[in-house]
Amino acid sequence: MQNTEMEARLQQLLAANGEEVRIARGRELKKQGRQIVGSVCHFMANELFWAGGLQSWRISGTWRAAVPRADVYRPQNACGFCTHVLESMFSGDLDFLAGAVISFKDDDMRRLHGVIEHKKQVPFLRYLHVPHKDIDTSVNFFTEELQDLRKAIEDHFKVEITEQTLGDAIGLYNENRRLFQELYELRKRDVPPLSGAEYLSITTAAFGLPPDDLNRELKALMPYLKEREATFVSMRPRLMVSSDHLDHPGYMEMIESAGCVVAMDDMDTGTGSCWGQVDPNLPPLEALARHYLTDVPNARADFWEKQLDQVVSWARDWRIDGVLEFPQMYCQPRLYGVVYFEARMKQAGIPVVTILRDYALTNMGQLRTRVGAFLEVLKVHA
Repeated sequence: MQNTEMEARLQQLLAANGEEVRIARGRELKKQGRQIVGSVCHFMANELFWAGGLQSWRISGTWRAAVPRADVYRPQNACGFCTHVLESMFSGDLDFLAGAVISFKDDDMRRLHGVIEHKKQVPFLRYLHVPHKDIDTSVNFFTEELQDLRKAIEDHFKVEITEQTLGDAIGLYNENRRLFQELYELRKRDVPPLSGAEYLSITTAAFGLPPDDLNRELKALMPYLKEREATFVSMRPRLMVSSDHLDHPGYMEMIESAGCVVAMDDMDTGTGSCWGQVDPNLPPLEALARHYLTDVPNARADFWEKQLDQVVSWARDWRIDGVLEFPQMYCQPRLYGVVYFEARMKQAGIPVVTILRDYALTNMGQLRTRVGAFLEVLKVHA
């Protein structure tokens, strides 16, 4: 029998990722005197914000399909995530932000930064250059980038980021990553206590919660989750979803409603945000640079082999039956690598299918039909 009190607490956390809920929470934090700085991908070392007494905020785009304000500045074949982030900025949904840091991944991110800067959407705006290699020279460069960002934060917000506060922030976020990795271990079960949609709801809710509050909540829920009865029927096959900027649980619900369980992911809103640990024995900025640049494989040209090896390893450890490569349309870094991704999965004997999607929930019936067809193939060859 489910523990009704803990289940209600879990449902409250799951609901915290809703768009209107997140906006309301951001505005409430601002009323409480919190200075909130947003970022757009997992390359941002959120420890820097916390060490300066600021609240980090992972920016999501609006989930509304229509983006009339952003369309003025963005072509139709541009990254949907960046377009929807811009719409959130223009519509006032992110009016609680005191600043934003845009990390370079591709030209769309550069253009996003340019429009935000031109329209003066936030008081503090920085562009974070992220190297495309993970060699020592790149780590050194990225360490200097983080040092420049540290000084910019200190100068603008009139705060001091010390080695002590950085070390404390690293410890706090390392604990956060450890707790999320513990949740991933639960997904190895034949019948995981959380569906893929529920897990994504927790990770995306976490993007706007203070890390100390989140850690306390996850610690309180963990014993219950280990004993929780799944609220869905888990039938084979077990899928891994590989994607970029997928932050709407509705996509996971659609995939699982086709007759599977999403038991693992390769996404910057999933494993990309919680894998690995920052080394507490290195100088703080170097440790942060090394972690965010090298610990988590990602879809950039010089990282593909490392990412593909990691995906194959995850697929084996989590007993994955098939991989859904689920990129956004017009996401250049991801789409350039699809051919390599599919070839590597086939080489490893892992069934794979690539299905394109929008950022917002659209064409769900067609997508579900295609996912269902893939699942039928997996069942035939099981």
